[in-house]
Amino acid sequence: MGNGKWEVGGTSPKVSGLRGIAGAGILSGLVTGNLFMRRFLFLVHRYLGIGIGLIMAIWCLSGFVMMYMPYPSVSQQQLLRGNVPLDWQGCCDTSAFRSLGLVDINRFTVEMVGASPVVRFRASGRQNPIVDLSTSARLDTIPVARIEAVARVFKAQSNIDGEIVGQREVTRDQWTVTRYYDYHRPLHVFSADDPEGTEWYVSSATGEIVQLTTARQRFWNWLGSVPHWLYPTVLRQNDALWAQVVIGLSLAGVFLTAIGIYIGISQFKTLRSGRRSPYRGLALWHHYTGLVFGVFILTWVTSGLFSMNPWNLFDLGGGDAERKRIQGLPLYSGEVENFIDRLPQADLSAETVRIEGYALFGKLYFLAYMADGSYRRFDGRSLQPRPINKGEWQRLNSAVTGDRSIASSGLLQQEDAYYYRHKAASELPVYRIILDNDDRTRFYLNATSGELMARYGRERRIYRWLFSGLHQLDLTRSIRSRPLWDILTWVLLLGVTLGTVTGTYMGFRRLTR
Repeated sequence: MGNGKWEVGGTSPKVSGLRGIAGAGILSGLVTGNLFMRRFLFLVHRYLGIGIGLIMAIWCLSGFVMMYMPYPSVSQQQLLRGNVPLDWQGCCDTSAFRSLGLVDINRFTVEMVGASPVVRFRASGRQNPIVDLSTSARLDTIPVARIEAVARVFKAQSNIDGEIVGQREVTRDQWTVTRYYDYHRPLHVFSADDPEGTEWYVSSATGEIVQLTTARQRFWNWLGSVPHWLYPTVLRQNDALWAQVVIGLSLAGVFLTAIGIYIGISQFKTLRSGRRSPYRGLALWHHYTGLVFGVFILTWVTSGLFSMNPWNLFDLGGGDAERKRIQGLPLYSGEVENFIDRLPQADLSAETVRIEGYALFGKLYFLAYMADGSYRRFDGRSLQPRPINKGEWQRLNSAVTGDRSIASSGLLQQEDAYYYRHKAASELPVYRIILDNDDRTRFYLNATSGELMARYGRERRIYRWLFSGLHQLDLTRSIRSRPLWDILTWVLLLGVTLGTVTGTYMGFRRLTR
């Protein structure tokens, strides 16, 4: 034992041997711990994938449907087209206005409900009375006869074929499940025997059309938006529970995907056989699709999580102070009463279907809408057309910015990175203001009315990229353009779907052995 092989730097064989044994124990412990952790991660990925993998596979498959079939809704253009021109005969009796007790009127709308025009107020304190301008009667609920008249007019103006073959009252259904419809409940649903199987919903509170669906939309949304958003009525009607379920499943999906990426990379190595993967068959497909598309799976499930704005990570509000400065003093009952008394005298187009009154710097203006969706701004006192002039834009700049410096401002003739619509055209031009501050805050104002449409601070811009940018591939205008967007989305979605479906299938097969 004196051959020197036990000595290290003059250390005695006895001490050296002890150190070697201790080092081997530590190394053995690390290897054992590492193997245990790897085994644990494999098991977590396998069994978590059985449940969450199925949800993720459904998210992917439903995503194909959502590329071409959005959730049913009724657009403003459809609403305008579905109404008749304002009829001033027998109008306007405003004697009941002052008894309504309205203090601050922020906006009001005049349009036909059945055979008579009505005015809908939106005032402070959530006061939103509706008054029949032919009788000056307050309408706390819309009579069924007038609701039926609204439905018939909408059908005729919207060129819905066939006859009305069904009418029912619903409190809530799959297509009116969110809180948005709470104010309008109960809803009256009308069905036509046209080839499209059209159904439209009329509010019992306001007499407005609030939803429009077709048989094709209803069928495909059961395969698209409903499973993708976890939107069945039994769950979605409880906002808090629904949000927690979506957030919880999304977090589990993020965890599952992150583990899968780690395992996939660690298993990708050169073997004695020369192969780079130890798997065969479906497992091989799962391994390689995970390596290629794993980042996109993680991107989509993470951006889906961000869509819920969990724990209020992002401040998506703002703009209230600027809106109040733009509005100035709200309207008061006497002012609106005087305006509506004179409204039939205005030189409006015979095709005007809606009037929207609002305050700008304390003065009354109104927008006159045509059935084709076009509209013009008028002065509420002179009743003459009044486009926004240069002086008003300067005043709007000051109202929006206060004492903050402006980096740039002016009319945009095309969409930018924040003012755009996914798979649809935005209203243009729009007036944009960018502040010269650390957040580079952006404001977008309606070019016709001067009203503030959107405010993008730093947090809302981050949210835009984390959700819309990553989840909908709204990265640039060129990528959003079709058919490039379709091709790119199909390729990525096919790869992601293959990864989730193969993983889910293998997990269930292993479970049932």
